[in-house]
Amino acid sequence: MDKTLKFTVFPAETELRRKWIAAIKRDNFTPTKYSKICQLHFNESDFLNTSKAVDPKTGNVIEVPLKIKKLRPGAIPSQFP
Repeated sequence: MDKTLKFTVFPAETELRRKWIAAIKRDNFTPTKYSKICQLHFNESDFLNTSKAVDPKTGNVIEVPLKIKKLRPGAIPSQFP
């Protein structure tokens, strides 16, 4: 398991950003373009660990592991102590 803490920027998409702010439940919080949230506030299932692509030579779909996991589209932070 990677012990390095990683942070994710707040989404630019208005509705998803609103959901993140609501999930955080922090009074009078307005994120800036520099605001980030620790990835520990997301479930492990909120991340993609692989990527799929089509091999141009064979046309087969191949799945490769990502070196850095990526947050799934639409994921909302839900893990707060």
